[in-house]
Amino acid sequence: GTNRMNKYTVRRATFGFANYLKKQFHSLPKIKAVIAYDNRHQSDVFSKEAASVFAAQGIETMLFPELTPTPILSFAVRYYQAQGGIMMTASHNPKEYNGYKAYWDDGGQVVPPHDKGIIDEVLKISDFSLIPVMDYDEACQKGLIQITQDDVLDEYFRLVDTLTYRNEIDKELNIVYTPLHGTGGKPVLRSLKNRGFKNIRTVSEQMVPDPDFSTVKSPNPENQE
Repeated sequence: GTNRMNKYTVRRATFGFANYLKKQFHSLPKIKAVIAYDNRHQSDVFSKEAASVFAAQGIETMLFPELTPTPILSFAVRYYQAQGGIMMTASHNPKEYNGYKAYWDDGGQVVPPHDKGIIDEVLKISDFSLIPVMDYDEACQKGLIQITQDDVLDEYFRLVDTLTYRNEIDKELNIVYTPLHGTGGKPVLRSLKNRGFKNIRTVSEQMVPDPDFSTVKSPNPENQE
């Protein structure tokens, strides 16, 4: 329906966000954004839709090519000195959900007054057919959509390593990890191995990204089950 996550509502939200960014950063010669997505149903499709709407507004977008955790999107907004970001995720909500999180140039989710300003722009759009959308391949050819490279991840993990407050720790410590079918598998294991931990066991049946979260009732780690 028109009140759910689909390509039309994603386009509408992104067009409103784009209009607000253009008003707030009108003095800049170029506006940039970063988009990432998680393992939810259609997240990858929605991320390309959002990037194509940004492209139609002349906003240069860095798009992650694979499942990416929210903190990396937040970091990437600052790394690329972007003015905004979008994360396609429903966080820990039930499997039926998906969602759209908007980020500001500080890498954090939008807060007042920007949240209201963006929604006001979105609510001005009453006709989905009037939203400009650039062809994805054309936008890539023009450089308005660019795929992120390893440099942003390398810098992210380099900085993560500097945040430790205790080096004298037993690297033989036994660690068990599960991403609950989500996006954390690759980055968490990379970070732990970077720190020298050796005895890392994973819950193998939950390491595979799965939008249906088939081995848990809900993808919320706060739930005891």
